[in-house]
Amino acid sequence: MPYTYMNPPVVEAACEFRFDASSSWDLAIPGQVYTDLREQFPDKEQAQTIEATLGVGNEGFQQAISRQELLKMESHDKTEVVQVAAHRLVVSKLRPYSSWGEFRPLIMRAFRSYLGVAQPAGLYRMGLRYINRLNLPQEPAQLEDYLEYYPFTGPELPSMMDSFLVGATFPFGERSSRSGRAVIGSSRPGLLAAGAGSRRN
Repeated sequence: MPYTYMNPPVVEAACEFRFDASSSWDLAIPGQVYTDLREQFPDKEQAQTIEATLGVGNEGFQQAISRQELLKMESHDKTEVVQVAAHRLVVSKLRPYSSWGEFRPLIMRAFRSYLGVAQPAGLYRMGLRYINRLNLPQEPAQLEDYLEYYPFTGPELPSMMDSFLVGATFPFGERSSRSGRAVIGSSRPGLLAAGAGSRRN
């Protein structure tokens, strides 16, 4: 049974679509998507993303860094964001996040707009990610009191940790290319950042 939090810890929910790179692309596409969505997302700004990829070639590991122009659109209250770049669409809902029932129509509105304008050849990848922030008491806290998934150190290691990062990938459905992932980390006392998401290639 779903649990309703009095103070939901979600600081951002993001849904990302990556489309077939062989699709035709025109620099006017982001502006046309904005024209379609500007009633709901009136504020816009140009931005850049930097993406690093690591691969293995004949000369060993090779790193490539690319810059990409994007158009960022925001609602009046800055809690709903749509970003459009070449063959890429990201829809985000910032705090306060209420439910999937509220977030899904936002995703579908932007997704249909992008499809209608860009007419991509196909969908390469899609992902859904939730970022949660939990403020815990400053005194030593037992993680099992707050989380279903947490690091286990065993009796031979200190129970107090300054920071940690753990992750797991879970199969979802019948296709191995579909998965759910949970990543939890902390870099300072009293604060946990937890991300949970799924993706399909």
